[in-house]
Amino acid sequence: MTHLLKITNTILIGILADSYTCIEKIPIVLGSKMMSDGSERFNFATIEKVKIKVRFGRLNDIQMQNLLNLLKSNFVFPMEFWSIDDKINKTRNFRLVDIPEPVLINSVNNKEQYNELDVEFETVG
Repeated sequence: MTHLLKITNTILIGILADSYTCIEKIPIVLGSKMMSDGSERFNFATIEKVKIKVRFGRLNDIQMQNLLNLLKSNFVFPMEFWSIDDKINKTRNFRLVDIPEPVLINSVNNKEQYNELDVEFETVG
């Protein structure tokens, strides 16, 4: 594994340990119909959704601004991600679930300040 996330040609840095979760094979329900016996039938899409949650941390102001600019530059972007299930890198089109707001963290000695950012991505199409 060389990296967890990569958008276009930019490898995303600052991912905190144990903060990367990748849920694959989420079925996309296109429709449902109630049958006469009371059971419900579902119509599923041929592709499945992927959701990724990650926390970026220990980023200085410049790194945080670069990350935010990259994330906000496009509504939909191709992203390479590490598949926990298959143990390989995969590429899909993702979008941000919401616009993240960074949180400022002070170090114990108050000499350094770092930013943290929680981000959630989901596949499109």
